[in-house]
Amino acid sequence: VEIEERLSGAFGISWRNDLDAIPEADFERIFEQAYAARLLPGASLEALGIEDADDPERPLVLRYRLDAPRFGHREGSEFVLPSLFPMGLSPSLTNLPSRTTPTQIDRISFEIEMEVKAPKAQTVRAHEAIREEGPGGAFFEMDFEGDAKRFVQRRRVDIPRMRVDADDYPEL
Repeated sequence: VEIEERLSGAFGISWRNDLDAIPEADFERIFEQAYAARLLPGASLEALGIEDADDPERPLVLRYRLDAPRFGHREGSEFVLPSLFPMGLSPSLTNLPSRTTPTQIDRISFEIEMEVKAPKAQTVRAHEAIREEGPGGAFFEMDFEGDAKRFVQRRRVDIPRMRVDADDYPEL
């Protein structure tokens, strides 16, 4: 499985802080154990590349290749892929059940592209493409392309920095 992540805003800052805090000699081991294994249980890291770690004006780019023997499963002649990168933004944006005052949301922007070279199968099946739009130009989109040998999933999230009134907080 080959994955490319482009991280900006709060996610880019968080990853850059992690890169600064972890000794370079330990980073690949920690990345495999703490991040890759969470995405794909049983996966092992084959390659890792990081771009623009020192340029906060550009997205941080993580490119990695994982050997994931238990990724996906067969249903007849189809190879069925699970959903990766479950969306868990709500807890980081809305950590209270309600608000009586406005709140400020920092920008969150990331793009993830995952390529899977499927085992022999007649077709690859995954989720339908979607696009959801939110307040202030925020959006989430996910799309797929592929055939029996190769499959690409793209996921993009962009939430601009915005002020959220207390009445609009539940929708967020």
